[in-house]
Amino acid sequence: MIKLVIAQIVLIILWSFLFVIPGIIKGISYSQAFYLLKGHPEYTIFEALAESRRRMHGYKWRYFMLNLRFIGWGIAVSFTLGIGSLWLCPYLFTTQGVFYDKYIA
Repeated sequence: MIKLVIAQIVLIILWSFLFVIPGIIKGISYSQAFYLLKGHPEYTIFEALAESRRRMHGYKWRYFMLNLRFIGWGIAVSFTLGIGSLWLCPYLFTTQGVFYDKYIA
């Protein structure tokens, strides 16, 4: 997983050198690689990234809007000095996992 995180960060930074928007789009495209690698341990890191990119085709906007709904909660967490993240993070990660189960898997 650490290798996947490093590869994902490097690729997103390289795409962000073009402009910010391509970096965001590729970040969304690569977002499901963790779930794919967990479900298919035979995948290499770059196979998981390519499969995530392929499976997210047509679902990027939906995933973006899903995560956009958590911006208000993130701002509210800052008022609690981070204590609210004890509730927000599990809720966010569960929501992303359900997205994977519903649309990608």
